[in-house]
Amino acid sequence: MALTSNIKPIYSFIDSSFSFDNTGDYHLSIEISETSITYAVLEVSAIRYLVLENFKTNDRVDLLVLLGKYIWKSVSIAYNSKYVTLIPEEHFESNDQKKILQFNFSDNIGNSIAHHHILNTTIVGVFQFPESLETQVKQQFPTATFLHTAISTLQHLLVHEIGQAKCTTHLNVGEGLMEIIILKEGELIFHNHFDYQAPEDILYYQLFVFQQLEINPHQTDLIVYGKVTENDAIHTLLVKYIKEINFGNARLNFKFSSAFNELEKHQYLSIFNQYLCV
Repeated sequence: MALTSNIKPIYSFIDSSFSFDNTGDYHLSIEISETSITYAVLEVSAIRYLVLENFKTNDRVDLLVLLGKYIWKSVSIAYNSKYVTLIPEEHFESNDQKKILQFNFSDNIGNSIAHHHILNTTIVGVFQFPESLETQVKQQFPTATFLHTAISTLQHLLVHEIGQAKCTTHLNVGEGLMEIIILKEGELIFHNHFDYQAPEDILYYQLFVFQQLEINPHQTDLIVYGKVTENDAIHTLLVKYIKEINFGNARLNFKFSSAFNELEKHQYLSIFNQYLCV
């Protein structure tokens, strides 16, 4: 592990050149969900990722404290949850952030709410941070950029969909939470998150969205990211009903150390593209 502590990562990819003595040259990206916390380190001058480590959520406080001991060139922190709403810039008022989320979600919405503009678009993402998490994060990283994972995911996809005439569907599978994004001619036409418990849930929601938007699953490309691997239960089920399925590439905007060679390129889409939003 890159940090000296008692917490142990689930996954760890570290370039031999990485040093905590050089954090002033690095951008630190952190992604937090209900089940895990992940951090990645980008060598800004080389536009090259050096580190990715993933931990259980029980290690969140200790990891934030440890990373907060260092001075970084810049820091971004994203929360992954279903509590995000995308709204056209012309209809957005910062004073109405809570009302915007309450309109879309029947759950109790707290007061820790933020927004972020997706660069070079007219889209604003409004999202909720758990209040206890916001307090922890601001204590350690008072100048950090706050994001939702959907923001950096969309930032990446929209950059690479400019000029595309066809309709493309992107499925990003996380731990118990899936995200569906549909783009047409470089424009966002659908975005939503769904909770899931089994591969059949993922298939159901994907086909349901196709049905609602009148998209023929035999005439569209499905690009998959996240916790899916070729011939696993999710992939095997999807290919039975959707004709064209390909794995995406989360690494189009940056260079990567050879330490990442064992990590599949469609994984960790959001955290690898946080820096686009800083």
